[in-house]
Amino acid sequence: MLGTLPYGTRMASRGTLDFAILFVKALSELRKRFAPLRDRLETNGMLWVAWPKKASGVD
Repeated sequence: MLGTLPYGTRMASRGTLDFAILFVKALSELRKRFAPLRDRLETNGMLWVAWPKKASGVD
């Protein structure tokens, strides 16, 4: 989905995060995934939540 990541970039499934983007398509998905991701953030970490525009046609 992302394609090739730039050199030095890594995806982590453990540990703390400085920054994360959570993309959801439904409120139920946001409710399920928000807290676990929030809990992995550093004290001054940042979490962006994104969702598709209605006009985008993403289901």
